[in-house]
Amino acid sequence: MSAAGPDVLAATGRLEGEAGLRVRAWLEAGGPSLPEPVRGARPTHRVHGYGSPVVRVRLSREAVALPCPLGPAFQRLLGRYIADGKRDETSWTGSAHLWPSVLPVHRELVALHLQPTFAATGDEDLRGGAARLPALAEAGGEAGEAVHLGLAHTLGARHPEDRTAAVDALLVLAARGDLDAARLGRDVAEAVAAGTVKPNRLLESLREAVRAGAPATVFAVLAAALPGMLAAPDPVRGPVRGLPDLLALAAECAGTCGARGPVGGVAQAAARGESGRLAKEARRLRDVLGASAAA
Repeated sequence: MSAAGPDVLAATGRLEGEAGLRVRAWLEAGGPSLPEPVRGARPTHRVHGYGSPVVRVRLSREAVALPCPLGPAFQRLLGRYIADGKRDETSWTGSAHLWPSVLPVHRELVALHLQPTFAATGDEDLRGGAARLPALAEAGGEAGEAVHLGLAHTLGARHPEDRTAAVDALLVLAARGDLDAARLGRDVAEAVAAGTVKPNRLLESLREAVRAGAPATVFAVLAAALPGMLAAPDPVRGPVRGLPDLLALAAECAGTCGARGPVGGVAQAAARGESGRLAKEARRLRDVLGASAAA
């Protein structure tokens, strides 16, 4: 599959010189490749370049081979490019909002480059970092690991406008059949465990999605996220803060959409015999799911 339409290929055919021939051959062969990412939660430097490193769920990837060096104009547009073995990153630039239109059929590749920006909306309180997500949701190409991880990070953004952008992207992906709710739920749980996403901000985003008419989508995300959040609590920090509220939202969504069947970890949390709110909300969710199954 070519990365460009007939008109673009025809235009590249009019380019002169060796560089023009390389660009045309590159586009005819499919254009920018999608590297196989390697996933891991590890310390990384902040987007703004100050403060101690933060732990984030990251995707390392092979450097993308370009057909020729970027000219000065494109360097200003795309920002400083770093390619060193497994490391393939682009520094923060105000022109990043144009990237989805530069590669409209490669949203996964764009999301790979923007993942530090998406993560920084949560753990660095970056404002405006999620503004590109709705455009990516509406773009073409695969919506895979990078798109979903970016969405997981921005659902926990500090600023309301970024959370709204993330919810818009969530709804667009769901409407187009491109959302993998189970993958997103697992990403959310991993980002919460790493400290990138704060549960109270995630809760606000998911409530906004419910108000927009997507309780089934929200429940599917929570059903995949809760098992990781309900796993053995951190010996220092204890259970995930805000978890009772997420359980309550899951019960609300399950009751609305008629969800059935168990959610991992919920029955165990409900059976502990504790009187705290976490056990209470776990029992409520267990009972709603059981009532749905028996109806």
